Amino acid sequence: MINTRFIQNENISLREEDEDGALLFEPDTGKIVVLNLTGVELWPDTGKIVVLNLTGVELWKRLKEPNDIKSLKSYIIENFSETDNHDVEKEINEFITQLKELEFIKEIT
Repeated sequence: MINTRFIQNENISLREEDEDGALLFEPDTGKIVVLNLTGVELWPDTGKIVVLNLTGVELWKRLKEPNDIKSLKSYIIENFSETDNHDVEKEINEFITQLKELEFIKEIT
């Protein structure tokens, strides 16, 4: 997956709520992802709401254009000094996997 490039699903909208978070949503299906500072949490009731840290908002913005895991990792390491470099790739892979499962992003060749 490291060389695979990903891009936003053009049907998904971002609404930034405040400096602590944002909503990703698909108006046609009602799927929602909440991006904020509280960590990673999947709401078991619906499986449609995922709570991510604020870094997820920046990753989402980077996915407006095609990006691979390596470029996303470099961006996070360069721009977030508190980031644990050891876990960055694992966390980005989890982020990508969650958004792919929701069909909020897609792989491109």
